[in-house]
Amino acid sequence: MFLINQEKQFVWEEGTQMLRAIYWDISVKPSEQKTTTLQITFTNNQEIQYSRDGSILRVDLIEDISRKPEILTNLDQIQNLKWWGQYGKLNQKVGKWTATWNGATMKNVGGYYSNTGNKQGQWITLIENYWSQAKVYEVGEYQNGIRKDNWKYIYDNKKIGGGRYNYEGQKHGKWVELQKNFQDHIQVKYTGEYKNGQKIGIWDIEYRNERRNHFIKMQKCFINGLIAVVEHIMKLVMDFSQGLRKEKQIYESNQPQSIITILFPDQFVVQIEMQ
Repeated sequence: MFLINQEKQFVWEEGTQMLRAIYWDISVKPSEQKTTTLQITFTNNQEIQYSRDGSILRVDLIEDISRKPEILTNLDQIQNLKWWGQYGKLNQKVGKWTATWNGATMKNVGGYYSNTGNKQGQWITLIENYWSQAKVYEVGEYQNGIRKDNWKYIYDNKKIGGGRYNYEGQKHGKWVELQKNFQDHIQVKYTGEYKNGQKIGIWDIEYRNERRNHFIKMQKCFINGLIAVVEHIMKLVMDFSQGLRKEKQIYESNQPQSIITILFPDQFVVQIEMQ
């Protein structure tokens, strides 16, 4: 899910365009993130219609067409997520808004809009790639529609990450972020520093799957645009560009070794020095 900057004036134009949406193949474990093509139509009666192969998946009535609307790019959210609340005299969102998933109310999810239609105060919202196997929430405060101060990620009723926003709504200082393909079966966290919205310095990587109840730190090496990661104990190598959906076990050993040689599928060989 992404939010379009709502400060700019938006002009509603009828028409249909193609939309690239993500979904998860749950026939494999961990689930693989894939993409599909949808059609999104802006109608003459202020509706946004999502459809695929001629079937309408979702219809949203847009009350306030002066602001560019939220466009969903997550198929699970398109099919299951609904926001509910009130509108003001100028058709802007006001007061308390809540969410439902597959028709059921999402406990404590939501917050308040000001009379000017901006998010204000404490909010509990969903991560961008929220779906049925990645129930992670973002919790923090808005001021005039801009995130401020400390925000945290909540998973399984526990804080799993987060950081601070500066007065301009930019990430600043130490952050613990989640990989976009974070899910129940396989989880990756990144820990590092932001300076006015830009990542700086070294970022640590931690990983766990359903067989572990704690995160393990890993080493990283940038190779041809990929990130090769070696786990200290099990010596696993993962291609993070594929959403960590594939693991290649080089060998299993408890004996220390200073150099590991990795042969990638394209016959590219790299050596990683263990610390």
